[in-house]
Amino acid sequence: MTHEERQFIVSVKEGKPQWNLLGVPGIENLPTVQWKLLNIGRMTQREHREALRKLRDYLGV
Repeated sequence: MTHEERQFIVSVKEGKPQWNLLGVPGIENLPTVQWKLLNIGRMTQREHREALRKLRDYLGV
């Protein structure tokens, strides 16, 4: 996985996707991506912080 791909995944988990990191036209319109963002928005701050920490540790970002 490239550094840009890892950064993109983290940006999605942060709730602020950096679409330009992937260079895939229309990715922001995919139902799976929208569903993920919706679920991230429903997390408590504590859940979100912990999930983001675990993801960063796993990806080494």
